[in-house]
Amino acid sequence: MIFAVKLTKLRKRMGISQEELAASMNVSRQSVSKWESGQSIPDLEKIIQLSLLFGVSTDYLLKDDLETLEVESGESLVKVITKEEVEEYLEANDKSAVKFSIAVFLCIMSPVLLIVLSILSSCNLIDITWALIIGLSSLFLLVTVAVIMLITTDFSLEKYKKLLIGDFTLEFKASKDVVERKTTYQQKYNKFSLIAIVLCILSPVALIISAILNNMVAISLSLGFLFLVVAVAAYILVLIDTKYSLYQKLLQEGKYIKNYSSKKIEINGIFWVTTTALYVLLSIIFNCWDI
Repeated sequence: MIFAVKLTKLRKRMGISQEELAASMNVSRQSVSKWESGQSIPDLEKIIQLSLLFGVSTDYLLKDDLETLEVESGESLVKVITKEEVEEYLEANDKSAVKFSIAVFLCIMSPVLLIVLSILSSCNLIDITWALIIGLSSLFLLVTVAVIMLITTDFSLEKYKKLLIGDFTLEFKASKDVVERKTTYQQKYNKFSLIAIVLCILSPVALIISAILNNMVAISLSLGFLFLVVAVAAYILVLIDTKYSLYQKLLQEGKYIKNYSSKKIEINGIFWVTTTALYVLLSIIFNCWDI
């Protein structure tokens, strides 16, 4: 199969016109027309760009007898994700991002009531038994709700995650749309990232002042306020990063270049969840929240 036929098949399979292909290659439509009619062949730089765009090797494009049968059946080509599939995934991800962020917020806030009531009980302002009952009930209730939200959110995205397994490329219109969305979202991402970081930095101020004044009631309330501020910051960071990361995954940019393995991300998630759970468990058993 000659280059011209291969190029035409690849372009049509991706669902783009000669004008769109010409725009992505920074050439005129007439040039693409000549390539597909066999009147001319692009230079080496353009061949490389075409191989990256369609997800095939340069050898396949240049050698007439290479992978003919495989291409006829579509087996040698990478998976092409359409604009409709991308839009559906982005919409589902936006909804799930809110639920996931709320779940993280609840996890961070779960021990707050227990901590505050424990401190107040040490000042004889509340009975220790009731402090533990109310505090632990609140902790397990919030964690349970958070876990349910995380599980249901993960299930709702399961069918979309399969789109990004293995080698894939975006349809030209889909790729263009995602690039535009990512560019538009970039400013919002940077602004809210800065806000969240500032909140984390300022979160212990009230607690430090209360500690200096040595007022236990103020300390307990300030500690609860610290958790609240950090939880809000975490909510913001998780929300914006979940959306921004999907843009990077679809475009295979940043840490997701060439289908960056999701195992590393999963291990990071397991590590932090386990660490947080261990911290809460040890703090409850030995009443040593300062660790």
